[in-house]
Amino acid sequence: MRRLMLLAALALAFGGCSSAPPDVRVVGGCAGPDASCARYVPAVDMEGAPLPRASVLIPFSGPVRVAALSAPLHAVTAAFDFETRTAALRLVPVRSISSDAGNARQVVIELDGLLADGAAIEIPEGVITDTRGRGAGSVKVTVATPHTPLGIALSAVVWEPSDPSLFSLDGIRKPRGEKAEAPVRGELESSLRARPRASDALVHEMLARYDSEAAKRKIPDHRVRAGLLTLTGTTAEPAINFILSDTNRRGVPFEAIEVVPLAAYGALAAVQYHPLIGKLRMMIDTDVAADALENIGIELAHEAVHSSLASGSATEETLAKAVQARVYQEFLQWNPGLASLPSAGSRTRNVETLALRNSGRFGFPNAGVLPRPGVEDAVRGTGHEPARSFRDMLFQPDWYGDLPRAGDTGTEVVEGYYRRMIGSEQDQGRLKLDQDTLKLFDRALDHGFTDAHIVAVIDALKLRPVPVANR
Repeated sequence: MRRLMLLAALALAFGGCSSAPPDVRVVGGCAGPDASCARYVPAVDMEGAPLPRASVLIPFSGPVRVAALSAPLHAVTAAFDFETRTAALRLVPVRSISSDAGNARQVVIELDGLLADGAAIEIPEGVITDTRGRGAGSVKVTVATPHTPLGIALSAVVWEPSDPSLFSLDGIRKPRGEKAEAPVRGELESSLRARPRASDALVHEMLARYDSEAAKRKIPDHRVRAGLLTLTGTTAEPAINFILSDTNRRGVPFEAIEVVPLAAYGALAAVQYHPLIGKLRMMIDTDVAADALENIGIELAHEAVHSSLASGSATEETLAKAVQARVYQEFLQWNPGLASLPSAGSRTRNVETLALRNSGRFGFPNAGVLPRPGVEDAVRGTGHEPARSFRDMLFQPDWYGDLPRAGDTGTEVVEGYYRRMIGSEQDQGRLKLDQDTLKLFDRALDHGFTDAHIVAVIDALKLRPVPVANR
């Protein structure tokens, strides 16, 4: 009888073990979606630049073990669909799932792609167990990430033209913009009023500045003067005061801007330093001065960068061109027809903007100037010689050739552009025209752009996405 009672007790004990819940559970109560404590960690290279993959770390209340997967596993993320213009669900493959070698209470999931904010991963029952081998059941977590659905889509495509004529100098025509003071004033007013945040007070202020004798002394050409003022409200707004001022940090202001034929020398504009009189001389090509006001403004924003008094460098030119492309994209929000103008200015800006959108390393998957993961040709489909990135495009034989890699400390206009992009008035110090500043701009060039802004640029340039194998 005693033997039977002992066997019964053992049976009850073992039965209780098999039906008891596991010792571990997913840790909750955090600030993530659905109070998830799971963390999303983008992969980075040796310099800290983002890569097109990521990890998810899931904390548990106790040590866990991870069994081998019996079938492929995927995370589910939202991704922008360029055809329907809506967010759609996309599966992101799980490369591996394992317990963390440095923390037995944590599971590490390696993903073969990026996730949008609020994406979910569900681990099937039987994969996660406690140290006694008891299953933790099905585990589902959602994660907070820095990416929008558009960002997920951008990380997997390279852009190419659907209308190559917008990127060719074939068929261009000489601009014939109005030169008389009153009609140009009207053009300037129309350009300013096309902007959503342009108040009557701001428009009147800029028109008064256009009319001022001080501005006319600095820029006698009415169209060029109006072109400078179109930079109001853009990233390059600091160029307005910088060019019109009679002083600056180095005490070397600009002389009156001249309009002269430069096309024969292969230049749209140029800046020279006069050491004997201690002033900068800026010249604008006659065709540029007859172009759309926005194209004139972009050229002036570029040339303002070349006021550092150094001999010029690859870094300086890359920064000037990058700001140019950034401001062009801002103008396209208000005037998308700018991309279709048959002028050399618009066609050149289109190529540069395509290259910028197909580049970007430190701000990936946003646009930038440095090589982008998986993209071998940033100007594909344009007929131009292949270029690995926006920066690399500039220093091919048919662009600028060889320039020193870095220059001296930049002027306050470079720092002003950077502050406008990052949306901060904090003084970040005096930026040198070096690789560190190039990285800052590479990371910041899409800052402040919404998904709608980026889509507007894509539409204006008539770009189409092509999948890229960027693993």
